[in-house]
Amino acid sequence: MREITHRTRVFIRTVWLVALFLGLAHPWARADQKSYLFQKGNEFYQKGKYTEAAKAYEEILRMGYGSPEVYYNLGNAYYKQHKIGLAVLNYNRALRLSPRDEDIRHNLSLVNLHVVDRIPTIPELFYVRYFRQFQNLFGMGALLAIALGLYILLIVTLIAVLLIRQLRLRRFLKRLAWGIGVLFVLFTFTLAAKAWSETHTVEAVVLVPKVDVRSAPSASGTIIFSLHEGVKVKVEQKNNRWLEIRLSDGKEGWLPQSAVGII
Repeated sequence: MREITHRTRVFIRTVWLVALFLGLAHPWARADQKSYLFQKGNEFYQKGKYTEAAKAYEEILRMGYGSPEVYYNLGNAYYKQHKIGLAVLNYNRALRLSPRDEDIRHNLSLVNLHVVDRIPTIPELFYVRYFRQFQNLFGMGALLAIALGLYILLIVTLIAVLLIRQLRLRRFLKRLAWGIGVLFVLFTFTLAAKAWSETHTVEAVVLVPKVDVRSAPSASGTIIFSLHEGVKVKVEQKNNRWLEIRLSDGKEGWLPQSAVGII
């Protein structure tokens, strides 16, 4: 009886150790696989095998590793295959993660030259435009880090004002605290606005050569206008398999969800 119990304990302990090892090794194995696929994708791209390169990058995304580099390279691979919609989609996904990357912006502007539709944008008030441009300079992570750093610096400065007795230095620190406070409010507001925008604003890109936009979420709805591959639209709401979209010029209508890719 003791021998069976001992063997059982050894077996359970072995299984537990194997499970622990596999649990610890799994993330490392996935990371190695991601690096391998990224390298293979780059090799395929350099050899002109753009279809194979795109498949490698897509596999990385299916593993849950979305990054500006992967989306950017995937956009390049689709652009080389003349798949304009998929190129625009992935460049926009890359730009959302890395809004200050000039290479992404440059390639996105190039691929947009191939988009058939030229949709004007309703002019914004100058202060709204300037704030949006300032907001787009930073990603969510950068804004959060800056706001947190300013908050800590503000607390330290206020503590120094309370502790230091020298009048001239205290006046300087007070002015410094005011300046830091203003910057803290600015970046906190920008962070909140960007978080709200990314949470409530859904954008998509047309992926099919042509799609009819209708007056109702139904194939029997009246055709209002048509859109072509690569156009970016704002998604207002969803109704079954239909999306209500708005263009930058204010036009609205419904199109099939299958015709677009969400950024």
